[in-house]
Amino acid sequence: MACRQVNRLCVQSSPPSVRPIVQQVIQSNLRRHDFCGSLVVLTVTAVRRHNCRMKKKELFDMWFKAIATLIVSLLLSVAPLPILADEAKGVATTVLVNASAIRCWHTIIAERTAAPDKRKVVSEEGNRAVLEEKFTNLPVIGHAYMQYEEVATPYTTLEAHLIKSDKFKAFESRWTLSPSVDGKSTSIRLYTYLNTGLWLPFAQQMTNRQTRQDITNRLQHIKQLAESAL
Repeated sequence: MACRQVNRLCVQSSPPSVRPIVQQVIQSNLRRHDFCGSLVVLTVTAVRRHNCRMKKKELFDMWFKAIATLIVSLLLSVAPLPILADEAKGVATTVLVNASAIRCWHTIIAERTAAPDKRKVVSEEGNRAVLEEKFTNLPVIGHAYMQYEEVATPYTTLEAHLIKSDKFKAFESRWTLSPSVDGKSTSIRLYTYLNTGLWLPFAQQMTNRQTRQDITNRLQHIKQLAESAL
């Protein structure tokens, strides 16, 4: 499926002057099911062997769209995870922790300073705190940082909103703690919305998929820390 989508987009996004050649080259490669071969032959054959003149921007746009579609196709080929209520904008997941809400809360707050090379508290006053977080080796984006404010309602909710970032356009998150009737366990729900500002097909879906995996790992980490502290 990914091969066919990339090949089709190569044809659709190619300039009219080379479109027949591109289509011919791709058709000849379909029997080998080699999308990489299609992309390589696309440039080598269409530009060099057939002496077709393409502007650099046209060539870049064609490659960019094709590769973006390939990435999305590969991501969406993975079995879909359950869709939650916040899927339209961000993503959310929940974990049950065998610890009190107070213990879980302190574990979450302690994580603010657990990795100073990645996350640090810039200022703190009352129930508000400003944090700065750095990211490295993000797909397409590379390095990024953001500054956000957290507003706490102790032992219940912790909400965050973006203040500024060099790459991201929007960010918000919400921790919600719901203790059991006997107070011995706590359900922690983490919702996160991140807009990376990327202009790609299905960019938000790609971001949400990665965000869901990140917050799932983070909740499991909080669960492990809170339960091991008992």
